Amino acid sequence: PAPAEAPPAPPPTEPRFDRRESSKELRRCASRSDAAGAARVFSRMEAAGAAPSDADCSLLLHLCGITTPPDVALAARVWEAARAAGTPLHEPSWSGMIRLMCAHGDVARAQALLTDMLQGSCADRVRLRSFSPLIAAAADRADAPLAASTCEQMRAAGLAPGDAEFIMLARLHARRADGDALGELLGWMATEVSSMSDEHLDAMAHCFDIGAAATPGGEGAAAAAGTAGTAASAGAAGDAAPQD
Repeated sequence: PAPAEAPPAPPPTEPRFDRRESSKELRRCASRSDAAGAARVFSRMEAAGAAPSDADCSLLLHLCGITTPPDVALAARVWEAARAAGTPLHEPSWSGMIRLMCAHGDVARAQALLTDMLQGSCADRVRLRSFSPLIAAAADRADAPLAASTCEQMRAAGLAPGDAEFIMLARLHARRADGDALGELLGWMATEVSSMSDEHLDAMAHCFDIGAAATPGGEGAAAAAGTAGTAASAGAAGDAAPQD
């Protein structure tokens, strides 16, 4: 008799999803700046019905932001998956999403995210980097209302601009030839900044030069900027001097 046919081989089984190993793989992708690899890991997470943790979300959003252009579609998938699962998200994830939305040009969405963040559980851990992308967007667009609302939220959170943000705000007001706003900004800066690097001093002076050229009577603002620069330089020299 003819030999009996062997039963068909069982279909290959998919490897069991390992949440811990997936998080480790995401960290390896981040260390290599491997955005494509991270996207594949997240796709496997989605297929397994596993929501990203806060740490996963922060890493994925960071990697979405280093692609050219930023991978906003993937960032939205990551964000919605985490939010739908009720994953508690901390400042790095919120700040990363705000930065991505600003890079994408969706300033309204970035503003809404910042407002939600300030009203949520991590409001007391907000950092300057949560606001800085909106300040940069306002400077790029010469959007004074956006800058004003962001600065108001920053003050309410107990924060102040750093050197880079003050320079961006000065550039905004200079482009709009708003000498009054430049003067107010200078007063705020004088209370917050004790010293600036030479590079930042040059950038700030350039902004006030633009404002002085564009604004009737703007020479006073430019002179005030020079006074502030002198004070900041003196502060820097004092910081660098040896102590008794």
